[in-house]
Amino acid sequence: MNLTPSEHTVGDLTRHYRRKAKISQGKFGERVGMSKSHVSKIETGLIIQPEYSTMLRIVKELNIPMNEMILCYVKYECRADILQIMLLEAIGLEDAALTKIVASKYLESPHSDSLVAIAKLYDTTEPLEDPDTKLALFKVIINYSRGHGVMPYLAKAQLQSYLIERDDFSRLRETYDMGKYVLKYIEFLSDAERITLYYRLAVHAFILRMPKDIVTYCDLVRAEPTESEFKIHAVGMLREAYLSLGNYDMTEKYIEEYRMCSPYDDNHIMVEAMLASKRGYKELAITQFEVCLRHCRADYVINVVNELVSNYIQLAQLGPIPDLLLLEEEITKINYKSPLKRAELARFYKQKGDYYALLKDLKKSVNNYLLAAGNYVQIDDNSSEHECLMLMFRLYRTNQRSMDIETIELLEKYLESCFLDK
Repeated sequence: MNLTPSEHTVGDLTRHYRRKAKISQGKFGERVGMSKSHVSKIETGLIIQPEYSTMLRIVKELNIPMNEMILCYVKYECRADILQIMLLEAIGLEDAALTKIVASKYLESPHSDSLVAIAKLYDTTEPLEDPDTKLALFKVIINYSRGHGVMPYLAKAQLQSYLIERDDFSRLRETYDMGKYVLKYIEFLSDAERITLYYRLAVHAFILRMPKDIVTYCDLVRAEPTESEFKIHAVGMLREAYLSLGNYDMTEKYIEEYRMCSPYDDNHIMVEAMLASKRGYKELAITQFEVCLRHCRADYVINVVNELVSNYIQLAQLGPIPDLLLLEEEITKINYKSPLKRAELARFYKQKGDYYALLKDLKKSVNNYLLAAGNYVQIDDNSSEHECLMLMFRLYRTNQRSMDIETIELLEKYLESCFLDK
């Protein structure tokens, strides 16, 4: 059609698709149970809004895309029950933009109680699986709730939006601020929602390596009256947060507490080894990490390898590192979906670059620094990406070497890929 979606009417669509099907008004009317004059009135706009059941017969007979018809029909519809039916149709189409339009019209319907409508929309939205549709609906609830002072649903919808958007790892810092903003409405959340928010913020801070924030939110999780597994996981995060802060007594305290809460977790030796390393007992730490490497799960090998390589580099003992790097094939077989694991993969390549830099193998060092930088970008860790790039340039300066054409082309290709992603 030559009309824009905002100009379409039900009549426009009906006429367009009837002519496309090469059916006369009379023949079409017979097929859908209408007189020729009734069809004419719909097509010419004398009947702007036929009954919804009539519209469905038209759609079926002419194979009109349902999203097109809903977009036309919703402009003139104000009955809450019909809008709710159309909303479910739009949700089924997984058309986020259309769903947002119908939902907004549903909430503004003069034929429904606003609190009942918003509660129904929230209950409809929460169990949906399509994240785009779900987010679009929560945004509608947020805008409506803010404009009408419906604080409980403003808080609930903002929490749910945050829980969806935090899965975009390229915006981790931006979405962390979104999560913290929800804290302004904490009094309107239920106990279960409140502990969920505190815990997710703690995990978010853990990913972003913000140990003070981790402690803040984990303490809030533990202070909640609700019984939850989140409290056990909070203890696990507190171990590493205090380790990062250099408070080793508190680290030990939470190591023991976590051991009591989760005795079968195979992560205890790993954290104890990290603590030994921080305290300067490198040889002991290496022994403990080697035990971990023999017994840990496949998806945890990368964490242990990174710790071992780090300790060997700090001790200037490069001999064992090649054997650890041989585990790269095993490490890269795993699809690292979580940002924490992606960070470990980036760290693996960064330390591999450090190792080759010590051997003065500039080409291998550069290749690995670029791999590390690319992985850091994917989790919105721009400072670590910049560090990898700076290490690359420093490598040539300290070795008093000019950057060769091949390296320049690699860097150019990397930067181009970054711009394309953005």
